[in-house]
Parts: sequence; C-alpha cells; structure tokens
Amino acid sequence: MQEDAFYLRSELPPELAGGEPRREQVVDKRVEFEVRVMPDGKVRAERIVFLRGPGPPGPPPAPMAPMAPMAPLPGPFREGRIRNFYPSKGYGFIEVPMGPDVFFLPSALPKDLLDSRQPLEGLEISFEPSTSEEGKPRARNIRPIGHRGGPPNQRPGYHFFYSNPALSQCLHWKFGSKFMAPAPTSPITRASVDTIIFVDVDGVLNVGIQDDDKPPLLFRDEDVYTALRLAKKGYNGPEASCVEKLSALAEHQVGFKENGTYDKLMTRSGAELTDLLVQRLAKLIALAGPNTKVVLSSSWRRPHHRTRRRQLEESLAQHLGKSFRFHSVTALYREEKTAADRLETVGDYLAEFCHRRDDVTSLRVVMLEDFFITPLDGWKLKGRAIKNPSDAERYLDSRARSMSPALSVQSKLCHCYDHVKTSSGLRMQVGTGFTQQLFEEASAFLDREKQEESAETNQGEQEQNFLPSLVQRVVPEAKVEEPSIMQIISAFVPPVSSMVRAF
Repeated sequence: MQEDAFYLRSELPPELAGGEPRREQVVDKRVEFEVRVMPDGKVRAERIVFLRGPGPPGPPPAPMAPMAPMAPLPGPFREGRIRNFYPSKGYGFIEVPMGPDVFFLPSALPKDLLDSRQPLEGLEISFEPSTSEEGKPRARNIRPIGHRGGPPNQRPGYHFFYSNPALSQCLHWKFGSKFMAPAPTSPITRASVDTIIFVDVDGVLNVGIQDDDKPPLLFRDEDVYTALRLAKKGYNGPEASCVEKLSALAEHQVGFKENGTYDKLMTRSGAELTDLLVQRLAKLIALAGPNTKVVLSSSWRRPHHRTRRRQLEESLAQHLGKSFRFHSVTALYREEKTAADRLETVGDYLAEFCHRRDDVTSLRVVMLEDFFITPLDGWKLKGRAIKNPSDAERYLDSRARSMSPALSVQSKLCHCYDHVKTSSGLRMQVGTGFTQQLFEEASAFLDREKQEESAETNQGEQEQNFLPSLVQRVVPEAKVEEPSIMQIISAFVPPVSSMVRAF
C-alpha cells in the first residue's frame, strides 16, 4: 500500500525553503524525512533531506510501507515523546515509534509535572496504553523518563565581554524567562545501542574562562580583538580583569597537540560554537558507528535553549553529511549546580538506560565534559572522591552495572579543562574545548581492535562497584528567579546570550 505524504515548503532544505524551488529541483528526487501522523490521521513529512544532489532524476521512490502498530516494550508500559500538550484545551498527543500519535488527558500526567507550568513538548516519557469508551487509543499513568522533579536550576550560560570603547559602564543583561519547547528529535528506535556519547557544549564545543563569581567568559573573536587592543593601550578600567584574561589566553599556547595558541579556538562571526571543535565531535560520532546514541547532557538541553540546540544539530549535520538530531537528553528537570551534580545526572541516565534496555550486553560510554570548568581535585560524589578521570569512569561503569550486573561496560571521560599559567604569571581556569589530544584519546577508545586488546589485558580484573542500585529520588522544587536587568544600554546589546557584559 502506497500513501502520499503532505509537506510544507518550510520543511525543505534551507537552500530551497527560502525561495520558490523549480520543479526539476524537487520532483522525482529521493529524499529522507521524518513522518508525523496528524490528529486527523493524515501523514505529513518533516525535515526533508535530499539523498542525492542535483542531476538527472533517480529511480522512483519505493512505496511507503503501511503504518506499523506500536512495538510493545517489555511489561505494560510503552515509550514515546510528548508531541503536543494544550493545557487550556485539556488534552495532548504522544509521539510513539512507528505508530499513530496517542491521545492523553491532563489527569494522566504526574502532579509535579502538571504543576510545573513549563512546556512538555519533546519530553521523553513512558505510559500505560489503554482505550477510551469509544475504543480509541489513550495513554494513562505517564512517567517522564529520567524525571527527578523540580524546575531547572541550571548553570549560568557563558557571558560575553561585549566591548565598545565609547562606553565606560558595565552591563549585565538577562533575557526574559520565556521557555520554548525542545526541538523534536529523531524517531525512537529499538535497535541495539552499544555506544553512548554524552555531550556537554560550553567548554567543550567552545572555550570558556572562569571569571570569579560571574558566569564564565565566552572566548569569542570580537571580544578577544578588543581586549588585545585595549591591553596594548594600558586599559585600567572596570573591565581590566576581563581584558587581561582574554588577551593573555589568546597568546597562550594551547598544548594538547593543538600546535597553536588559543586564538585558533575562538568562536567567530557571532557564533557561540567553534566550528573546528564541532567538526571533531562529528568525526567522533561517525567513528562510533551506527549503534550509537548521542545524548545532550549540557544545559543547552533545557527548553529555553531550543534555538541553540537546533543550531548545534544543524552544524553537526553539515559535518556528518546527513541529517542529525540528538537521540536523547539527560533529565530536563534535574537540578545541577556542581560538577558532582552533572556526573550524577549522567550516571542516573546510564542506570535507567541499562534497566530499560536489557538487550544490550556490551556498552561503551564516552563523556565530553568540562564540569562547569572544574578540576578533578577530589570533590565528593556519594562519599567518593573524584580525583582523576579514572575515578569518574569507574563511577559511570558502576552505575551501568548497578542495573545490569552482567553488562560489559567501558567508559571514557574527556575532561576539557586546564589550569593555565601565562608567561606574565596570570592563572586561569579554562574550559579548553575538545582538544586534538582528547579527540585522539576518544578515537582510540572507540577503535574496536584496540578495545579488544584492552579487554584482553584487563581480563580478570575486578572493577570497584562503590554505588548501590539506583534509588528513585525527588528533588525538592526549587525557586526559579525571574530574570532582571541591572543596567540597560539597549543600543549596545547583542541579542544572542543569556548574559552579556559590555563596557
């Protein structure tokens, strides 16, 4: 049975969506797209990607298979993502793998989630399938996957040293607290996954500098160039500390096999990501192979960072040469203030993943993380000191095995951090980004032959398991402060960050 799928021009690739495409550019082209079943039962194509470039039309597309019913998960519960929820109308729909959307009422949601007043679109959930009196599918007993309660108390975003010589005041700006839904992710599949890559963004796909009690400084080109000019002039104003840090780091050798100074890792042209570092992540994802789950563990997973997340996905897609969406995110509503919080959040995700996926017998875990530009200096997690990457890796291994004792698991932490001492004696804590050395280490870890050699070498060794099995916890609801404006100089505010500093 063949069924046509409706699409909007906005779902075409950017080079076609912005104008009026010619017939020969779109007709008889082989494409890849995401299927969305509308509430009226009609099929709609979204996020269309052409599988072959311009040229003569290819063979006609294969007939579209009929919609398959939802694949049952072990036990009475099934998994999906909330596609839409309309509180004012009193209903919503759940997207499920290879099946029609499932209707639900607000009464199916847990009270803390219903009362959070935050958008639920894109949230991964499990639910108990049932039917209405009319015999139509309906969801009840919805349970967020990885949910720990409470609204996000996130790490402050990187701020910009946004300079204008005509100004002599310091500006702090926080945008309004309007939350947006996370971008839709790839359709859920039940294929075996033997590699999970956890991706932080700030300090990993860009470079950041700790700035005392303020959010970290984003290492971007326009700020660095301004700082270098002011440093040469002997600037000694209120932003002298920022000028000194930015100018000194720009001329400091990166090390870690980078063969250059830190200015090669600046973000450029208003971007918040360093393209070279994103390219390395794309290479790592490709190296990991098809059975890989890429999980966003950064604060960029939060609903109000939806635009940033989509920009990152589009950048990765360009380097991969194919469409890309993060497979999942760590718990949206988990409170994170410290390095230990972040590591525990990732551990919780691993434990729950292994609990739900008992078909996985061998697992590799890669974690790219700067831990809020924090050194591994013995901070405690569940009474255990984390003094080096091996301590964090053993923690991740034990969390995975806590739910699947027979699981073969190996973890690799790429800690994107350095304590820099410049030639002038200035000391800085730096989120170095995903350096060439860390990329090579992660690549070697994912090389299957080297993994087998490592497994033979370590055969018979007992990994220390220092954590008990996962216990469900609820974090008390935390207050989210309303954003405020300390000073406004609107003519000089670039609308790109959660916090901007100018002088």
